[in-house]
Formats: sequence, structure tokens, C-alpha cells
Amino acid sequence: MKALIAYDSMFGNTEKIAQSISDILAESVNVEMVKISKLNPKELKGFELVFVGSPTHRCKPSESVNVFLDNIPRRALKGISVASFDTRYHMSKWLLWLAGSATKRIARKLKSKRGILLLKPESFIVTRREGPLEDGELERASLWSKTIIEAYNTNTNTIKKDNRRR
Repeated sequence: MKALIAYDSMFGNTEKIAQSISDILAESVNVEMVKISKLNPKELKGFELVFVGSPTHRCKPSESVNVFLDNIPRRALKGISVASFDTRYHMSKWLLWLAGSATKRIARKLKSKRGILLLKPESFIVTRREGPLEDGELERASLWSKTIIEAYNTNTNTIKKDNRRR
């Protein structure tokens, strides 16, 4: 399997989360970790798993993440498993529900390009605007990565069984 981790990072916190995810994935799959501004959205062929991560700016993904997602061809992610993550402050549940989050918007856009969302989007918490990450967030990112791999393997096995029945 080949995985892509595309991320944007303003103060290095989202990049640290991306690196933590990459470290775990690299134990079992071929991983490319690329800053999103250096990635052509038309070059997603060959990946079975695509992660997109962004810092949260005004409850939205960064501008470069939005541009990247908007420029992915309409069905470019068809059959590709996707996952999204962000870094943000703690928010009350009602404010998060009202305003949304970067990772939920990323997930919606990935699904609109026909990506298969493996798990609900995940947020990792920073203590202040410039960071650092809260204690334990890198470990939580590692655990989330393992859960993604398990979900991918389960999803792939289910698809294979469904195809054998036809």
C-alpha cells in the first residue's frame, strides 16, 4: 500500500502531527509526507490512502489546503481511502458545532471528490496559537494512525469479500 500525508503547517504543530502519523504508517506501508503547497492535486494516482491535515484558521482549513482541495479533479479520489486531521485550540462543543472545524470541512471536500472516509475527522489540540501541542497529542496521533490502518485493512477485506460474491 502507498499512503500520502499532505499537510500545511504555520507554526510546525500540524507538521509534527503529520510526522507522527508518518512514523507509524512507515512501519507497514510506503509513505510520502508532503507540504501541501508543493503538491499537485492532479497527482494523486497510485495512492491507496490519503491524509490531509491543516491548522485551523477561523474554524476553517488554511488557504493553501482549501486551494489544494478545490483543485482536486472531481472523481480523482474514487476508490481511495481518505482521512483528515487538524490542529486547533480547545472549543466548547456548541461553538465547535456552530462554527465547524478545519478537519470536518476537509473531510467533506475529500468525500465530495469520491474519497472513502475511513474514520471521523480528528483534531489535535495546541495550548496557544503558536503551540506547543498539548501533552500527549503526538502519542494520540500515533494511536489514531494505527486505528486508520486497522480501518483500511477492514475496509479492504470487506470490499474483496463483496467482489467475490458477485
